[in-house]
Amino acid sequence: MRLNALEELIQYVKTKDRAYMCLETLNSLERSTFKRKKKDFPKELDKDLRFFLNNRVKNRDDIEKSKKALKEAKTLTLRVAFEPEENFVEKLYKWFRGRGLRGFLIEFVRDEGVSGGCELTYEGVFVDLTLKAKIKEFLKDKEYVSTQVL
Repeated sequence: MRLNALEELIQYVKTKDRAYMCLETLNSLERSTFKRKKKDFPKELDKDLRFFLNNRVKNRDDIEKSKKALKEAKTLTLRVAFEPEENFVEKLYKWFRGRGLRGFLIEFVRDEGVSGGCELTYEGVFVDLTLKAKIKEFLKDKEYVSTQVL
């Protein structure tokens, strides 16, 4: 499996949850060692990912490379107050890719304590993009300005 195909696999998977599911599938496929003519992929994997794996995973080497790519992909963690729908995941993933991010998976952490927006962590950098943080920042700047004027 060439490098482009591995990057493409990560693009199809998009999230850590789906990566775990895909790894389980690849492990199962490896155990069966292509004994069956038709590869059976679980229905939990969406049809595009099942189609991709069916067409790209041809031998043990492809399985190993795919598993390695999924395990080594960088993780972008988003702490949000809701369970994201597939449409949201797709748009967000494309948005990050459009800004140059490659070879990453999104890990969604549901936290009802997050008030509007999200908390983002990528490669050890934490950014608080919640409404609470933005309001706090605004009020801090406003207080600084008002004390300077008086």
